[in-house]
Amino acid sequence: MTKKHAKEMAHLLNTLPKSIRVGPWDVTIEIHEKAIPRTLTVDNAWGCYCPDELHIDLGRVGDIPNKHFFAGTVLHEIMHAMWSISNLKAEGQEEEVVQSLENMFVQVFRDNPEFKKWWSRAVS
Repeated sequence: MTKKHAKEMAHLLNTLPKSIRVGPWDVTIEIHEKAIPRTLTVDNAWGCYCPDELHIDLGRVGDIPNKHFFAGTVLHEIMHAMWSISNLKAEGQEEEVVQSLENMFVQVFRDNPEFKKWWSRAVS
């Protein structure tokens, strides 16, 4: 890991809110240096949303390849929270839909900095 990458990741990890509002609920976020200590997820997962606890676990942060991957992982788990809280139904398709949307959201925000600024102003 380069010094620049380490500095960027440290900043992102230190500034990530400990909870976010999703619909009417506050969803807590916890960061783990190693694997996620939950049984709701597959081995070596980067993140996990726990609907019964309204909680997101983010793991293996020392292995994250870059800030875009980390941002995508955070967004991915937030979308799982949105899916669950909205009570959406598409049996067996949630992971595929969330993964596809995560990739698109990251790309749209990364490649459109003016839109990202506009969006931030519009929703604040």
